[in-house]
Amino acid sequence: MSPSDLSKREQEEINKLKNSWKKSLELLKNRKNRPTGINKSQKECEELKTQLDSIQPKIEDLKPQQQKLEQQRDEKEEILKKIKYQCGEISPSYAKTLKKMYNIEIKNPKIPNKIEEIRLHKPKLKNSKMK
Repeated sequence: MSPSDLSKREQEEINKLKNSWKKSLELLKNRKNRPTGINKSQKECEELKTQLDSIQPKIEDLKPQQQKLEQQRDEKEEILKKIKYQCGEISPSYAKTLKKMYNIEIKNPKIPNKIEEIRLHKPKLKNSKMK
């Protein structure tokens, strides 16, 4: 049976069915290509996992450096504790040294005696003699 043997009405029905099937297929394709909420979340999760996997070795490589820095921090905190404990007994020259070396400023060092006065002004004398 050829298409010419069919009546006009039958040909229209067949065309309607074809068009209907085409639209259904297009709709299915669009749904498949368009991510649903779950698919979108899954894709985002996979991307984040990939990023995490790529930086994990870098994190592991930095751990020794972190440990070293934490140890240095702990040592400096220990020094600072000792300094704060001795704060009432700190001489002006030592306070000056602490300021230079650790950027720690002692607000009320003890009153300098004559030897302390000499120590405080001694670096200035050395610098002026060198010139």
